[in-house]
Amino acid sequence: MKPRRGERIIDTETIEIKADLPETIERLMQMNGVCRESDSTEKPLEFYCDKKGKIFVTAPVGRSSLSIPRSSYVRAEAVSRGGKTYIDMCSVEQKGGFVSSVAFAILQILLMIAVSVLYAIFDTPTFKKEILIIVLLIDALFACIMFRDLFKEKNNITPDLEKMKNEVRNRANAVSNWDK
Repeated sequence: MKPRRGERIIDTETIEIKADLPETIERLMQMNGVCRESDSTEKPLEFYCDKKGKIFVTAPVGRSSLSIPRSSYVRAEAVSRGGKTYIDMCSVEQKGGFVSSVAFAILQILLMIAVSVLYAIFDTPTFKKEILIIVLLIDALFACIMFRDLFKEKNNITPDLEKMKNEVRNRANAVSNWDK
């Protein structure tokens, strides 16, 4: 598989499937969803296969504004070569993904501080300033959690990618053994 713009391929693997391509894609699509495994930050992994046979395994971005996309994930593709079906899989790290995630986290903190300082400068009742301090402390707590998760992900790229690759392998095995 070719790296996309801004990606660095860490490793590749090819898995042979004992089913034809349309059947493989249909079965993989039936297995879309949340996996049993979670990554190092305790976010559940998610498997997704589209109609073209493109496969992604990653920890999805949550609904929280504190959720930051992973900088590493597994992508694969179901293909047919020489009358046989294969899944070409690769582990991917986004170039600058960690740095941009840290920059996003810092930007979020700076924005919160700027809004708080501007609000505090203007003439406001004392009790509103106390609430503002509480909100800043809560934001600081969330920032600490965000940075902890970022560094946890950075330090656990290899085991997290192995879990993601195992999800693809398990589903490939399930497709091959579908009728058994």
